[in-house]
Amino acid sequence: MQHGNVRLHETSAITRYVNEIGTGPSLLPDTAAARGVMEQWISSINCYIYDNVIRNYALKYVLPPMAGQAIDPAAIAASVPAMEREIAALDAAYAGGKWLAGDAISDAWTAMDVSVDGHRAARSS
Repeated sequence: MQHGNVRLHETSAITRYVNEIGTGPSLLPDTAAARGVMEQWISSINCYIYDNVIRNYALKYVLPPMAGQAIDPAAIAASVPAMEREIAALDAAYAGGKWLAGDAISDAWTAMDVSVDGHRAARSS
């Protein structure tokens, strides 16, 4: 993202910047507890959910053919337990509210809620 002399990448940095300079409703939860939950999910997503769901599972289907290589079913099968654990944790978190960090929009919402909510909508149609 480019805004004047400020150039940022990464969803969390961009949404926090927009929150600070914006004039609309805050993108951060109102309470310390909700902000703690938001930070917990941002950390979880950045530290292991992304790796277990995207890098170690989904991209194993996508990248090899793009490089002219065969998909490795054993590598995919080995990643399934961790991926299923992460999806189960997300499903449980979403069962408690509209967004990961509660009922209000937050920067924890930006990437994961859109992605997972789209998946849930596709699954139910």
